[in-house]
Amino acid sequence: MGKSEEYWDERALERLTLIERNSSEYFDQISKLYTNAKLQIYADIEKMLAKYIADAGLGIEEARELLTIKESQNVLDELRKKIIAVEDPGIRRQLLNKINAPAYRARISRLQAIEASIDTNIKLIAPAETTLLKNSLISSADLSYYRTLYDYQIGTGLGFSFAGLDEETVQRALDENWSGKDFSSRIWTNTDVVAQNVKDIVQQHVMTGRSWRRSQSDLAGYVDTRNAGAQYAAERLLRTETNHIHNEITAAAHKAMGVLKYRFLATLDSRTSPICQKHDGNIDPDTKEEYTYENKKVGINFPPLHPFCRSVINAQIG
Repeated sequence: MGKSEEYWDERALERLTLIERNSSEYFDQISKLYTNAKLQIYADIEKMLAKYIADAGLGIEEARELLTIKESQNVLDELRKKIIAVEDPGIRRQLLNKINAPAYRARISRLQAIEASIDTNIKLIAPAETTLLKNSLISSADLSYYRTLYDYQIGTGLGFSFAGLDEETVQRALDENWSGKDFSSRIWTNTDVVAQNVKDIVQQHVMTGRSWRRSQSDLAGYVDTRNAGAQYAAERLLRTETNHIHNEITAAAHKAMGVLKYRFLATLDSRTSPICQKHDGNIDPDTKEEYTYENKKVGINFPPLHPFCRSVINAQIG
C-alpha cells in the first residue's frame, strides 16, 4: 500500500468524525420532536388537572380522588382526533382500540386520559423520527462510501474504477435485522419505552400529591437531558444506527475495490469498551483467524458490538 498502518487508521478516524458530525445535525432536529411532544403533554395535563395545578399540590387522598374522576366525552373526542393523525396503521389501531374499549367508552378516568395522551403524543413523534433517522443514515452512507474510495485513491495513487453506491445496497443495510429487530421496530420500541417512563413520572408525582411545578421539572429533566431519558434513548439509537450503516457501507466500498479482509479499529480512548479493545487489530481473538467479509457477523466480530459503539473497520490489504 505504501502508507503505514497508522496513516490508514488516521483516515478511518477522520471519516468517523465526519460521519458523527453529519449525524449530529439530524439529532438536533430529533431533539426538537421530543421537546414539542413534552409541551403538548404539558398542555393536555393542564387541561385535565386544572384544580390540581391551581392548588399546586394536594394530599394523597385528594390527588387519587382527582385522578379517578371520570373525564368528559370531549376529552375522548380530542384524543381520537390526535390518534387519527398517527401515520402507522398498526399503532393507530392499537391506540384507538384502547380508548374505544368498553371500560373507556363509559368515560375514562383522568389518569387513563393522561396516559392515553402521553401514548398518543409520543407515538406521533415516531414517523417524523423515522424519516429524520433514515435521511441521516442515507446521508452517512453516501459520505462513507465515496470518502472511503477517495481516501484510498489518494493514499495509494491508484486511479481504480468503481460502481456508484446503489439504493439497493443502502436499503439492505437499513433493513438488516442486526440487533434482533428491523429498522422500524427499533424506532417503535424506543418510543414505547419513552412513553412508559413519562407515564411513570406523571403518575408517581400526581398520585403522591406533589406539586405540578415539581412534576414539570422532573418531566422536563427526563425528556430534555442527553445523559438519561428520552433524548438519551434517541441519541443512542441514532449513534448506534449510524455506526452500523457507516461500517456496512465502508465494507461495500472495500468490496468495490476487491478487498476481502478487514481490520477492526477500536476508537481507543477513555470510553472504549473492553470488548472493542479485545477485537482491535487484524486477528479475531475468538477464532484466531484474520477478519474476512465472508465470515463477518455484526455484533460479534464486526461493529457495532454494543450501543454507542464507535469502532470502525479498515481495509486489510496484503
